[in-house]
Amino acid sequence: MRILLVIGACIALLTPVFASATTPRLTTLPRATFTVRGVGFAPSERVRVVASSSGISATRRTTAGAAGGFTVSLPTFTVESCSGFVVRAFGATGDRATLHRLPPECPQPLTP
Repeated sequence: MRILLVIGACIALLTPVFASATTPRLTTLPRATFTVRGVGFAPSERVRVVASSSGISATRRTTAGAAGGFTVSLPTFTVESCSGFVVRAFGATGDRATLHRLPPECPQPLTP
């Protein structure tokens, strides 16, 4: 009876870990051009990626791979050093993910 209780507790603890593995999420990659990696989308799902910052935006369409991931480069999109950005990905089957980076603290301009 104790063994069933232990197994049940392990399953209860691990369920959120496995559930979050399939939740779509986005990260940026340190490359010369603005590059986004997405994971957790449906295999072979068509995905629209939209990035925006300070009134500019860029959109790319891609297809997730067999494992549900993709990497997309947005060469026309740049983020100023003191600006934040938002990246959203919309999958054709309804999967969605958002990455929001707040602007970093930047020094105030000197006043004369």
